[in-house]
Amino acid sequence: MSSSNAQSMWEPLVTFTVQLAPVEQYSMELKGGESGRGWALHNPETYASCSNKEERHETEQCLACSNPSTRKYRCPCKAARYCSAECQAADDLHPRLCLGRQAAKAVPSHGLALEQRPSNNHYVAAILPTDDLVPRFIWLGIHMNPKTGQMTFATDRMDFAKSDGKSDDKSSNPSIIHIGLNALDTPMKKELGHGVDLLKFGPHNDTTTRNLNKCLLSFGKPGFVACHFGLNIVWAYDIDANGAFKSPRDVSVRDIRHAIDCHVLNASNPAISQPNRFILAGGMIRALKVNDLSDKWMEALGVSQQVEKVMIPKEHESFEAYPVSRLFHLGLRWYIRTAIPIGTQPTGEIHEDHEELLDVFRETVSKLKHPSSFHLLQVCGNQIESAHLNALLEYLRLAKASNTPASENGFRKYWEYFKRKETDKGHPLDGIPSPYDLENGRAHDANSAVLVNMLQAFKSYEKFLENVTDADDHVEGGLNKPKAELTGLPAQQIIEKLSGIPTDQT
Repeated sequence: MSSSNAQSMWEPLVTFTVQLAPVEQYSMELKGGESGRGWALHNPETYASCSNKEERHETEQCLACSNPSTRKYRCPCKAARYCSAECQAADDLHPRLCLGRQAAKAVPSHGLALEQRPSNNHYVAAILPTDDLVPRFIWLGIHMNPKTGQMTFATDRMDFAKSDGKSDDKSSNPSIIHIGLNALDTPMKKELGHGVDLLKFGPHNDTTTRNLNKCLLSFGKPGFVACHFGLNIVWAYDIDANGAFKSPRDVSVRDIRHAIDCHVLNASNPAISQPNRFILAGGMIRALKVNDLSDKWMEALGVSQQVEKVMIPKEHESFEAYPVSRLFHLGLRWYIRTAIPIGTQPTGEIHEDHEELLDVFRETVSKLKHPSSFHLLQVCGNQIESAHLNALLEYLRLAKASNTPASENGFRKYWEYFKRKETDKGHPLDGIPSPYDLENGRAHDANSAVLVNMLQAFKSYEKFLENVTDADDHVEGGLNKPKAELTGLPAQQIIEKLSGIPTDQT
């Protein structure tokens, strides 16, 4: 089919606009740029890493890490190359898009025949759909008005219209969120010489389980990625040296890889899906993720393990890690952090199979946000094992039933008993250290050892709780609020250090 025939058959079903800002409104000017001219989609600082970057051919770069590729590691279709066998195995995008060797000879990697481009104002873009795991390439009409700075998008895709709820309209202006992806660190960013943006299209504000973007979430492990809703569009464009928009361009598989990485490898996620590709200055730490499998969000996200070992950002931008005072009293410097993906709506339900786990920690963190999933992390960053948690729960249960105060010495002995019992049952714990062996190493909390000593000054954890209010009387985000009549200095210091809330000295 000729380009003219393709153009005559192409009818826009949905149109929408984005308003650009004059580039001169931004104070930052890149060296060599034409300051004060043009329109900018984002602050020119967004594209600082793209400045004066010479774009290499897509196959010259590894599709997983952006290093120079080699012919030794490539897909038989020859459209994707890598720098190592590890990177080839790590790529979960190209296998979904691969056309096969024969088809790849006839069309580009995106699968759209360039001679069927509807017009010179149409460019290859990619949809990340809500109902499929495979990104879809489409023709997207893009027109920029140089006088007004208004950019108009047009598509003939019915799924856009259905997403916006206006399938009978030839023109509409759906609610959209326009996100610039060049500022986010990913393995692709260091070699990105152009702009890549994401349009969250249609009912992205419908934050129900039915509207989860299954395509985007499928590139991360279940429950590891912040929730994203509605249909998403990835598109690309060239930029001037001053950061102004220059012209649209066809999106590439590498652009889609970058867009996916911006979400899957984002530090706002509760856990890290691909630690070997994750980039964060603050680093990572090992943790144990505990999930309520009966929670509707965990079900919708496909979470199937109640307890799983994970890597998480050492510091999280939204969720703080709090000391678990009950375990500090046992000499275990464990912390708890909310692990529910951002974007979920809490149900407020706590199910029976999750109740006992949560009861151990609820006294430490008041009104734990989204309790259907949380992390347990150790002060030195050592890996807490599920066996440690199981032994701990058993020990606390038995101590309560026998009316015996739980203690560090008691749990040390119980751990040895627990190991022998598991071995007798055919589940040897070879290679799993004592939870107290994890205490050796550099602590990320300088006050943690002092807090252990202060808590262990009380004969039992219950004696400590006698100095604070009932477990249901909470201070938002910290430990239980101290009683007004509290005068014992050790308890005051403990509460202040654990909760970060200063107490009145009397």
